[in-house]
Amino acid sequence: MNIKEKLADEHSMRISQEIQQYVKDDLSLFSELIDILLGDEKKIAQRAALAVNWCFDYDPAGFKNEADRLIKAFLKRKDIHVAIRRCIIRNLQFIEVPEKYQAQLFDRFLLILHQEDETIAVKAFSMRVAYNICKELPELKVELEEAIRLNLEQSTSAGVQNRGKKILKKLAKL
Repeated sequence: MNIKEKLADEHSMRISQEIQQYVKDDLSLFSELIDILLGDEKKIAQRAALAVNWCFDYDPAGFKNEADRLIKAFLKRKDIHVAIRRCIIRNLQFIEVPEKYQAQLFDRFLLILHQEDETIAVKAFSMRVAYNICKELPELKVELEEAIRLNLEQSTSAGVQNRGKKILKKLAKL
């Protein structure tokens, strides 16, 4: 299967699941999928995000193996599409964030929480990853609490409200 051609055909859950079945446990195929996700063809890269999520849900090993590359792209590239940001942050919720990136990611997540035009999913996922970092670096918890409280005051989104309240309760126990 040519993954890029398959993604070019259409954007659907079926295609993403077929790619996940094709990639399975093959780290080299998953690396190829990440190349597409981080590539220059925006439409194809956006479509690859759903396939990456399916692959992660099947087996997170590939994502963990590519975590450095994905985090570096997330931190350095300002042009990264929301679907790709959402994909990366979504999956970072469920792995241990490498220590060397924790401070940079935490700062980036605080910026995301302060952006009014950021999507609800990206904000909610950012809260969770930032909280996970706070478990390792509890001295950051006050900053996260303030950012979440501000989001709760400004947002009427059920997703932001729900995630924010849950994370605040967890932060209180740290």
